[in-house]
Amino acid sequence: MTNHIIDAMCKIGDENGVNGKKLIGAGSGGYILYFSENLPKLRTAMRKAGFHETPIKFDYNGTVII
Repeated sequence: MTNHIIDAMCKIGDENGVNGKKLIGAGSGGYILYFSENLPKLRTAMRKAGFHETPIKFDYNGTVII
């Protein structure tokens, strides 16, 4: 499934050093995860196109009881 926004985001990524990408989510929401060794170039291109970055971090501990 795709639309003009997803296509534009994929094209910008491809043109700006993305080594891999993954579309995740469903319905009217979701994300594209990018793997890039040139983050400054990708960030600049995405911002110019009006897209924003959502920072993430990984949890290496798994599920814990708090």
